[in-house]
Amino acid sequence: MKKLFFLLLTLLLIPISCSAAVYGKCGDSAKWTITDAGTLLIYGAPPFYPYFTDWDDERFSTHPWDPYQDRITGITVRDGFSAIPPYFFSGLQNAARVSLPDSIQFIGYGSFEGCSGLASVVIPQGVTNIDMLAFSGCASLASVTLPDSKVFIQSQAFEACPSLRSITIPNTVGFDQSFDPGITILSSACHPSAKEKSLLYGYSWQMTSPHALLFHEGLAATCVQEGYDPYWECALCRALFSDAAAEHRIDAPVILPVTKHAYQISPAVDATCTAEGHTMGIFCGICGDVLVAETVIPMTAHTAVDSPLVPPAETVPGHTAGKVCSVCGKLLEGEPIPALCDLDVLRLPASARQIEAYAFAGIDCQAVLIPSGCESIGEYAFAGCENLQYALIPASVTSCPATAFDGCAPDAVLYFAPADTDPD
Repeated sequence: MKKLFFLLLTLLLIPISCSAAVYGKCGDSAKWTITDAGTLLIYGAPPFYPYFTDWDDERFSTHPWDPYQDRITGITVRDGFSAIPPYFFSGLQNAARVSLPDSIQFIGYGSFEGCSGLASVVIPQGVTNIDMLAFSGCASLASVTLPDSKVFIQSQAFEACPSLRSITIPNTVGFDQSFDPGITILSSACHPSAKEKSLLYGYSWQMTSPHALLFHEGLAATCVQEGYDPYWECALCRALFSDAAAEHRIDAPVILPVTKHAYQISPAVDATCTAEGHTMGIFCGICGDVLVAETVIPMTAHTAVDSPLVPPAETVPGHTAGKVCSVCGKLLEGEPIPALCDLDVLRLPASARQIEAYAFAGIDCQAVLIPSGCESIGEYAFAGCENLQYALIPASVTSCPATAFDGCAPDAVLYFAPADTDPD
């Protein structure tokens, strides 16, 4: 008997160092438990049981973990759940932290209402909608981190949160009258609706970063295409502005209408014996559109006049007696004589006074230049010069027998220079 008494006394004196584990179901496959660290852990698979029947009358309906509220200091929802039902975690006043997975897309009506110990919350990337009163009455909530994804915060979602003095609203996040008056909305210039709504609802607004503007040069309009005024584009939000200060937003660049044709006159040109002419024409100098087409005027005929033999010069060809055009000088009748530079020329010295008989008979030359002062040319002096085309005989030569050029080419030109011509 004494042994049994001492055994019972010993058991009563052993301190209880741990609390009993609590757990349960909050859906057909969804489960909950409270860890030793005080975290309300939600795991398993959706859907959850609905723990309310009417949002107004039953907003604080009983949850299975309500009897253990004093032990709950944090909330963690494991991956796989897509929505937090209305009022699901409402009234957990000692919960100072919450961790939600990226699989969450919807945070329901009043789901964290009255969690007065909650100091901060990070909204997952997957959330697209934060419903009304979702964090209402979270008196200690001082920091809310919103994702850089498309989210809308419904009206009164963060009402009665006096510690929430400012919140950063990314460009993708929209909001309504979602916060307490006096809060400062931090957003970039790329989020113009944030500024508009802030001023509308009595919030303060502070710009966190300006537009990153890119300049686009304008394009002048022409008679064949429209143009547009220069404009600026934000590289971040792709908004368009008509000014470098990004004060005047536009939906599209200002279009400049097609202009009129820039007509130009092509004056009439008379036809000549060497080129066609045309009548006056009118055309657009930009696109080439023709208002008045030019009419081609055919070339005129040459005007033939008699021309004496023209001896060739060093670089200018000559011709035999015939007819030339008085306008363009073209040889119409007669034979051309090549310029001296194009011929193999025999140039006799200026001191030569007589050319003996047979002196140059049979030589291979195409032209002979006899200097002024030479007085006579002997018999057969240039006989047999078969390639001879031109010979200049000055007026000083008084004796030149017919045999002097015997056997030369039949079309060779023998030019007897007039007395007033200097053959040099």
